[in-house]
Amino acid sequence: MAAKSGPQAPPQAPFPVGPLRNKASSEPRVGDTCPVCREGRLDYDGLLNLACTQCGYSLAGCFT
Repeated sequence: MAAKSGPQAPPQAPFPVGPLRNKASSEPRVGDTCPVCREGRLDYDGLLNLACTQCGYSLAGCFT
């Protein structure tokens, strides 16, 4: 008969995984601080891309 073992630990991810704050998404949103310059705010431009008002960084997305 095989010996019973205690509960097994869940498998570990091959990369660091941290908890999300308040179950918030990590996707940038309108009004967030720019991830590049950390000074400007993200807002939609005329092509519906999120763009930084300070440095001009642009994040293209897709609406479905």
